[in-house]
Parts: sequence; C-alpha cells; structure tokens
Amino acid sequence: MRRNLLLAMALLLPSAALAQPNFPLAPPAFNSHEIHPDHTVTFRYKDAAATTVKLALEGTPHLLPMQRDPAGVWSVTTPPLGPELYTYSFQVDGKNHADPDNPRSTSSLTAVSSVLHVPGDTPEPWDATAVPHGVLHHHTYTSKVVLGLPGNQSQYIVYTPP
Repeated sequence: MRRNLLLAMALLLPSAALAQPNFPLAPPAFNSHEIHPDHTVTFRYKDAAATTVKLALEGTPHLLPMQRDPAGVWSVTTPPLGPELYTYSFQVDGKNHADPDNPRSTSSLTAVSSVLHVPGDTPEPWDATAVPHGVLHHHTYTSKVVLGLPGNQSQYIVYTPP
C-alpha cells in the first residue's frame, strides 16, 4: 500500500517537488542536556502538560526545580560539575522518569536513570584513549572433577598486558 502511495505521488508531483519537499522528513533532535565550556550543564525536559518538573542529579543533595518556557520546555542549569559519569532523572509531577532523549541509561532494582558524561580536561579512567592494549586469550579445558559441565568442558580467559 505504501509503495502504491509513493508511486502515485511520483506520478502526480513534478520531480523537483519530490527532490525538495516542503515538509521536514524527521523532527529536529531535542537537545535534552547541553554541557557548556565552564562545565555547567543545562538540562531540558519537554512536557507542556506538566505542572512541576525537578531534576534529580547524582551528587546534588536536593532536587533542582526546573522552569517552563512558553513552548512547554522545562530547563535548569547546574553549577559547574567535575569530570564524572553522573546519573540523573526527571521528577515530573512527583513521578521519576529517565530522559527520553538520552539513549545512555542505567538501571537499579527500583528505577531507570539516564547517564551524563562530563568530560575532563585530560582523559579520565573511563574515557577511551589511544593506548597500547593487551590480549585476551580464550582457553577451553576438560574437567573430570566438576560435574554437570556440557561435554565435561569449561572455559577461562587470560589477559596478558602489552
């Protein structure tokens, strides 16, 4: 059905109209968090129907109240944050929500939180860097002592540094 609709559109519209559509093909990406050069971070949450939105940010003792603009976007800017991996969530009308526009998340037994990476001036231990890497050696062995192994075999991995 969709193919037929596209074919009908191609027959009815001149090719220039198809090459330059008057409508956006995808909505612009919503920037839910922005790290500034001074290491402050502006968080944004879009919900025009919400009456209160607060930011729960790891390392801050209290929820940070957010302000709504006329378009229904709630925002707050933090004080400067040190280089770290932070978890955060939005409390919308009393209920916690992970950031729907951030694919990086972590979960606990009770909640899902989003993850924010505030980079440092130099690489941190969790940053990927161009350093020599070691080698992982994968080995399989047969055991007559451990019962219940498929084929009486188990595996282990040895890391040898560069």
